[in-house]
Amino acid sequence: MNRRRFHPNHRRTKPILPINDTENPVSISQEIFDECEKLKQKILSLTNGKSDIWIYRQELLDQYEQLILFDLDYAIEKKIEHDLWTIVFKNEISYKQEQLKENNQHQVKRAEIQTSLQNFYEYARGYYMKLLQNVVHSYNFENSICKLTFSLSQKRNQHSNHNRSCKEASMLYFIQHILVHVGDLNRYSNQIDLAKTFYQYAIQTIPCLGQPYNQIAILHEMKNPLSLLTPGQNQLITTYYYIRSIAIKVTFPLAISNLEKLFIRLKDIPITRYEQQPQNDFLTL
Repeated sequence: MNRRRFHPNHRRTKPILPINDTENPVSISQEIFDECEKLKQKILSLTNGKSDIWIYRQELLDQYEQLILFDLDYAIEKKIEHDLWTIVFKNEISYKQEQLKENNQHQVKRAEIQTSLQNFYEYARGYYMKLLQNVVHSYNFENSICKLTFSLSQKRNQHSNHNRSCKEASMLYFIQHILVHVGDLNRYSNQIDLAKTFYQYAIQTIPCLGQPYNQIAILHEMKNPLSLLTPGQNQLITTYYYIRSIAIKVTFPLAISNLEKLFIRLKDIPITRYEQQPQNDFLTL
């Protein structure tokens, strides 16, 4: 999705740092990162809803992308992928979601916010899928999951003379990170099946990381009117995926508290609710 469609009046206030191939790559990466940190602190000092906050977020987005495409290993070391999601996207989403709650009784205003939020989800999904495509082409990386999400033959010639290198572990981690958050954006939009597909792609990319399992558990906790599963089946599947997220090589810490909260909710459900359900609901899992 074109960025200007969502924020037509916002322009980058500063140019991206020019890259001189004769410079030390480490010093270039450090210079870009330093610019990112300045922008990050500027954004964190602003209040959500300010008219100029997205201008700085857009600039930070461009700087992050430049660093990711120039030196993915360094970007991962500095947790750029986390800040990109949290500062540029998640904070804005949380702000708009809070606005929805505050305007629960004002239908017209609520509808405007909901439309804005859905447009933002679409924008973010488009950005991440484009970034994923650019990264795998820039580093000349082929992966079966990427082939399922876009054609690796597209735009390969643009990067054929400028392929960069990175650790395979960095690339796989970054791919999984994007797949998880595209799944999150689909989940926020109530596109449950599509969200689960992206979480499953993330699991296939690196099976030993716990976060995608946690996200699938969250999906099964959501009320889905199209689901053919009974409440009891959903509860058991939810429990399974939270445990998978914990009992794995790299545990996702939030899964522990999520599982505890699930058990607290379940213990308050009267046993008669389960006694009224057909026995085979529990045998077919």
